[in-house]
Amino acid sequence: MKICHLLICSCFIFMMSNLAYSAKPDIVWEKQYKFDSESVNPWIFMNYSDTGILIWAEGISSNSQNNTLSILHTDIYGNINVKKNYNKPENTDPIFINAKIFKKNNIYEIIGIYSSDYSVPIKKFQIDTECNVTGDLSDIENHEELFSIATPNYMYDSIYVGFRDMKYLDDSITIVYNQSHLVYDTDINFTRKLTFDTTGINEPLAMTHPQGNIFPNNDKSIIAMLSGPIDTKAGFFGKTDYIFLCNFNLSGNLNWKCKLDITETGFNRVQIVKVHHLSDGSYNFIGRLTRGNQFNTESAAIIGNITDSGQLNWSKVINYNSYKVIATKIPTVINVGNHFVLYGYIHISDLPKRAFWMMIVDKDGNKLDEYDWKTENDDNGIVDVQETESGNLIILGRDGWNSIYLAEIQPKLTSVKHNENLYLKQLDIYPNPSTDFIDIKLNNEASLIASREVQIFDMLGIKVMSESINLMNGSHRMNISGLPAGVYYIRIGDKVEKFLKM
Repeated sequence: MKICHLLICSCFIFMMSNLAYSAKPDIVWEKQYKFDSESVNPWIFMNYSDTGILIWAEGISSNSQNNTLSILHTDIYGNINVKKNYNKPENTDPIFINAKIFKKNNIYEIIGIYSSDYSVPIKKFQIDTECNVTGDLSDIENHEELFSIATPNYMYDSIYVGFRDMKYLDDSITIVYNQSHLVYDTDINFTRKLTFDTTGINEPLAMTHPQGNIFPNNDKSIIAMLSGPIDTKAGFFGKTDYIFLCNFNLSGNLNWKCKLDITETGFNRVQIVKVHHLSDGSYNFIGRLTRGNQFNTESAAIIGNITDSGQLNWSKVINYNSYKVIATKIPTVINVGNHFVLYGYIHISDLPKRAFWMMIVDKDGNKLDEYDWKTENDDNGIVDVQETESGNLIILGRDGWNSIYLAEIQPKLTSVKHNENLYLKQLDIYPNPSTDFIDIKLNNEASLIASREVQIFDMLGIKVMSESINLMNGSHRMNISGLPAGVYYIRIGDKVEKFLKM
């Protein structure tokens, strides 16, 4: 009897601990969309704005090898305005790595990398709100071809495409790799080749994989992750002890380097997947830690802070509560850089059944909320998270083999008090929307004067403008004519407000 009682108690405690570890989020609305063409395993990308949500989804038809493409435009509540299907060229793989969607006025632009016969062309399409595509879907030949895997990064009004540059040494046997980028303008015209200069790093580096993780900052330079030597005896799961986070100017010259050693963490590999430039000039980074092999892999997150001169302030490992958690894609920065959102999926009870998984951490590495939900399919996974103007999150997920999931959730942020003032009306901005100038007024003028600086951030949390406060007639005027059209946040001290640039 006692043994049974102990077993029951143990099961109860186990169940309660699992429930405490994560919960279903507060869902404002959720939608599911089936593909008419029965596409399987789609590559899906999203752009959220105050005028709606655009979704670009590519896949392979379940009854043939032909490629499929569906484009959806919804309102901000996920209700479909327009949905169109397009036929893709035969024997052409879909976009397979990090396509980027951005918006200029009412036109969406997608930059993507295709795979075709061992070459990797870059493509650009334009899509209007009626889902009409500008750009020949059958043309992948008239563009620069990139050999080996490549990844596009859109920054500073250019497209940086990282790839592996391979050459043989004099013995005609030994292969060495240089990490390079091709740089294009916004019309996908090739402008130059960029190679990072690593002569200031007096330690071995491994650049056998394309450098997809490069990040912009406020000073128009590039932050890049360079890996230390990898023990390849274990294949993909080979061990490395350190990486360098480096700051390069736009010519590829090294400004500073910061070594991150993971030998004390107990993990075998590290990959930095997001770097965010904070308003104080320092950098927060977040990445993935892994250990194990292809049969039993455990992962965690690592977050840290680097000074503006490249000194490591601190780093912290964020352990997941289950080895079954798989964090995918690139973390999302929300709350003007105060929080990161990690997302992917979690294996549940009977593998390979999955549920959506998401975790929110603050900029100091404290784990806030964690969620898992929606377990009906065995191919679930969140593929993108974007922030709304109100601070809610738009979730895009793969929901089985031929459908996608779209939802808006309201984060709880239970572990710390959320910045309640962030989205309240505290700054008067007029006119809003605006085209050339905005006037900013804060009710407490003493606070405005004490803050001394006005900062403007884009939707990614990157600071795009700042200037000293010049109080005139109780308000401060800024010339924003040089900003691209879009949604921005103004910060004065701890006061933040949103405005629209037309």
